Amino acid sequence: RLLTLVRWSAVQQLAGPEAPRAAGQKALTLLDLQLSEMRRAADELFFFHEALPRSCAPAYDVRAAIDVLGRGTYSQLPLALESAEPPVPPSADEKLDALAWLREVLRYRCAHWRLPEGVELRQGRGCVVCRLPGEYEVALSTENAADSPWRLLRLSLLVVGQHEAAGERGMPSFTQPLNGAAQRAWSRLVSVASSALAGGSTAEQPLAALHAELHRPCVELGLALLRAQASG
Repeated sequence: RLLTLVRWSAVQQLAGPEAPRAAGQKALTLLDLQLSEMRRAADELFFFHEALPRSCAPAYDVRAAIDVLGRGTYSQLPLALESAEPPVPPSADEKLDALAWLREVLRYRCAHWRLPEGVELRQGRGCVVCRLPGEYEVALSTENAADSPWRLLRLSLLVVGQHEAAGERGMPSFTQPLNGAAQRAWSRLVSVASSALAGGSTAEQPLAALHAELHRPCVELGLALLRAQASG
């Protein structure tokens, strides 16, 4: 280091006797400036680090509390988060495996059912179709809910105004109405059927619970149709 300083002084003396001192003063001024800037940067970083915790939501953010507790959402998130990439849909092989697994589960659960008189069972696509000719047809599937392991997928009433011909399947003559009191009656019937499956005691015998709720309305509707035909 001393040798370097001597050589540097010799080079500076070629420019004049005052050149080494002027160069040294310039170097000291530059070092002082660098030290001052580094100290200022360190101070700014220190205060910035202290301010970071205060840049998030405050502990008593009333607006955020209303969003989360009242609406179940947080509206202050960036809109870009809503356009996140959706989950990858299952492949065809995964769907087939899931249907095969569901078919085995349904077959096992249906093996313990006590069928009401006249009820027919058949396997559907991911469901069990229960049919009582002349009255109703329901499609049931299973799910992992602890309180209600069964789900009502479809309900159709097969009430006809006259006896079915031998060897012929009854066609649905009562579908979901679109207006008036019939609409309310249909909605109430679907609600009653869904509620019958929601009870914990019906987990083992869901068809028996459904039959108890659907048999009477079907009989009443059949009698009403017969009276209408007789009076007509």
